[in-house]
Amino acid sequence: PVVALQYRSQNITINGIKIRGFTQAGVDINISGGSNKTDYVKILNFDIYKSSPKGISIGGGQYNVNIMNGTMIRDGGSVGITSPNSQAVILGVQAEGYSAAASIKGQTYEQIPVNLKGGAQLATSSGFAFNPTSAVIAGTGDITARGDRNAIISSSGGSSSEGSRAFIAASNNVHITGSKVSRTILSSESITLEEPYTVAGGHQSIKWKLDSAGGHGTFAGAVTSSLSGYGEYFESVTGQTIPAGTIVTVKGEKIESAHVGDYMLGVISETAAFISGAASFGWQSRFLTNEFGGFIYENVTDEETGETVRVPKQNPDCSPALEADYEARAARDEWHIVGLNGRHYVRVDGTVSPGDYITAHNGIGTKAAEGWKVLKLTALYSSEKGYGIAIAVIK
Repeated sequence: PVVALQYRSQNITINGIKIRGFTQAGVDINISGGSNKTDYVKILNFDIYKSSPKGISIGGGQYNVNIMNGTMIRDGGSVGITSPNSQAVILGVQAEGYSAAASIKGQTYEQIPVNLKGGAQLATSSGFAFNPTSAVIAGTGDITARGDRNAIISSSGGSSSEGSRAFIAASNNVHITGSKVSRTILSSESITLEEPYTVAGGHQSIKWKLDSAGGHGTFAGAVTSSLSGYGEYFESVTGQTIPAGTIVTVKGEKIESAHVGDYMLGVISETAAFISGAASFGWQSRFLTNEFGGFIYENVTDEETGETVRVPKQNPDCSPALEADYEARAARDEWHIVGLNGRHYVRVDGTVSPGDYITAHNGIGTKAAEGWKVLKLTALYSSEKGYGIAIAVIK
């Protein structure tokens, strides 16, 4: 090394050092680690120019190193700053001409990151971050982040957080209380949240809540959509795709095109506003259920905090390999959204006019004395296509 800090040296400040031309050295500044490490080191206002392949190397067990306001320029260098952990404070440092600007805790960076320790209070007139891993940003009104890994952003009115992994954003006079984990409040006024693994919002009281542990959503108001009708996923008998607008019936648990006299379950729909049975996030039987299909729950312990959380019990037949290979029903040809209620687009033949009732003939609607009510035709019958298109009400 060009410069070495070693063997139990402590409380060192290197201010204004310039290093140039040591191309044969292994490293420009070496900060020794290990049992006889140096400690409490500050390197400030430095310039390293066309020198060693490595700029600054931090040894193992170093947790009190500050590197601030410097440049490192080298053609064909290997790494600007290297450290086996992420404890060094790094601010305002640039590196050019190295394969990696920095290698920190095994991760490489194209640009040297800003790395700051301790609770952060940024752009706030009266905020307080009491934990070394918490932050208050862009807030006013004595907001306080007391727990570990807490963040309060763009908030006011004395908003506060406790526990672990808490987050508040764009809110006023809201509070996350108690020792539980993983809670978030967004865009709210004067509410308090206690439940773990929950995202919530509201004005004066909680109006919506998402439960990450169970996958549930609760809303005080309406859920709206520009689409119409209710649909549910069904699998086709053949395992093949059934065209949109086809009227289907059930055969066992599966579906096929409906014929005269068949029970009309619904229509293959692309416009259902509310859809169930999607199994979007994993195998349908990933969790154990009781005899009525309800989840069986168990209590588990959060490995980081020791907090007890109630979650659905995993099915022992669901292996990691099975989950890794799983493909959501929306991406599989054999699964279809069947419109079961409300307004949906339906294929019809040339006998159908607005105001008629329809039944099914080979999966296509035909005029009948009773059945689904046709509101209007959106496309007239075409002999070339073999169908027209109507909007019908299913009920």
